[in-house]
Amino acid sequence: MCTFRFQPFKRYLGVLILLGMAGNAHAVLYSSGLLDFETTGQSMWGEGVASGFDVSHFLGTTWNSPTAEIGGIAGSKDTVIIPGIPEITTKIYQPKIWIPTPTFSNPFKGHYTGCGCWKRVTIIPETDPITGDTRTGGVATARSWGTAGFNLGAKADSGSVDAQVSYGATLNLPDAVLVNEFFSLNPNSDLSNGSSFSTNSPEISAKAEAVLGAKAELGGQVCFIGFGCSPDEEVQTATVGFDTKTLELVSFNEDSSGQIKVLGALDPALFQFDSKIEINPAPGVNVGNVTVHVPDINTVGSVNGSKLESAGADDLLALKADLDGLIAAAFGLPSILGTSLNAGIFNASYDIIDIEYGPTLEILQNFELKPTLMVDLAFSSPVLVEGIGLTDFISSPWEALPRIALQDLLDVVVTPEFYVDALFSNNTTLGVDGEFLLSVLQASFSLEAFGLSLDIGEGLGPVFELSQRDDWFNLPPLFSEEFSLGDFNRILGPSFQLSAAGIGLVTEPGSLALLVLGVLLFRRNRSTPSISRAISG
Repeated sequence: MCTFRFQPFKRYLGVLILLGMAGNAHAVLYSSGLLDFETTGQSMWGEGVASGFDVSHFLGTTWNSPTAEIGGIAGSKDTVIIPGIPEITTKIYQPKIWIPTPTFSNPFKGHYTGCGCWKRVTIIPETDPITGDTRTGGVATARSWGTAGFNLGAKADSGSVDAQVSYGATLNLPDAVLVNEFFSLNPNSDLSNGSSFSTNSPEISAKAEAVLGAKAELGGQVCFIGFGCSPDEEVQTATVGFDTKTLELVSFNEDSSGQIKVLGALDPALFQFDSKIEINPAPGVNVGNVTVHVPDINTVGSVNGSKLESAGADDLLALKADLDGLIAAAFGLPSILGTSLNAGIFNASYDIIDIEYGPTLEILQNFELKPTLMVDLAFSSPVLVEGIGLTDFISSPWEALPRIALQDLLDVVVTPEFYVDALFSNNTTLGVDGEFLLSVLQASFSLEAFGLSLDIGEGLGPVFELSQRDDWFNLPPLFSEEFSLGDFNRILGPSFQLSAAGIGLVTEPGSLALLVLGVLLFRRNRSTPSISRAISG
């Protein structure tokens, strides 16, 4: 009996079985369970103990109007009354005549006079035109420049953020991989709808100053036939009004005092939050009121896609002020409305400025939290990490874990520690609603000169107007920053195991099996098998 022993085939049979196992590996699902991360008492203004904002904004307008004009002047200063007469000439013949001037030595001496030709001569000389000043009528002009509104100063500090972020993290792991072959852990994460954050209102102080300045230039010129004009060449002007004045109207909680001051005065019995406070710049003079509210903006953020958002708003100040009357009374200025002016050649009655100002100011806050699930992976033995090299530790965003490759057939235990990187954005703005009505410089004129008067018969102005209602200032943000929100806890997750089933030579396990089988067949054809013969009986 003959026994054939194909030893090489037997030697590689185990390798083929391992390759077949690697090619038919099944995915294993890894789950971290619910990961709850928390942080409390973080500043809403920046990392660490960052303070809030300290800003100043002008809530108003400035103007510089072009010159407005009414009336008109006809005629001119040099009107021709009697035209001039041009020179009149005619042609005459001038004879050539011999004039004898004999002398003793030359009895024939003499000379000619005349040219023996035609010449043009003037018979009536030119006369200049006779002119006169025929200007008649009058003009009145006006222009204005100035500033009106409020300076608002606002300051905020404190204000905190508490956040709770929950994730579920998974991996789709192969149950066996080839040594030296890169593979993906197939990470995925879900931000839980139960995640949230809350903001606690900051401490805010504010100050409002009334600002007003209005100046005007009034002018006139009047002309009568036979008298000329006054002034002769240009409009006579006069300037009225007052330079810019600033008056502290109201302040509250300056230096964290918790107090309200109106026109610089403190009266805790009268000045109460959320109550109208009358503004009296002088005894018996009331020019409006102000209501002071302490903003209390506490928001709760909820999940929107991959981030969390919240928003809140609260009133700060409500003003209702006769700004022109306030400044006039506080600084002892003459009346701003119904004023008259005698400027020599013209008399003018005018209102230099009229303002209705009633804004309501509110603080608006919009917050956004953008968390990213991070992980530190510790390997029980070094692995090859794509883009890094051989290491036993990596730190990465969970969903951006790099591919890895095992270095030997030993099992590798992987221990994850989870944490959160979070960006927090704070956009705090000032909203202004209400009304701002401004009318600048209305005037009527009468003109006088040479003992005569002229009524132009119509008013002039307003030379500048402004009418704003609701959201009438496009202010930059009081505060707008994005920063890292820190101090989240770290969570040690359950470990998982990676196993190798063979040595990888090429990237496809099926191709590797075919290659090894081809090698075996080639060796069988070239080598002589070991043959044992047993002969019996």
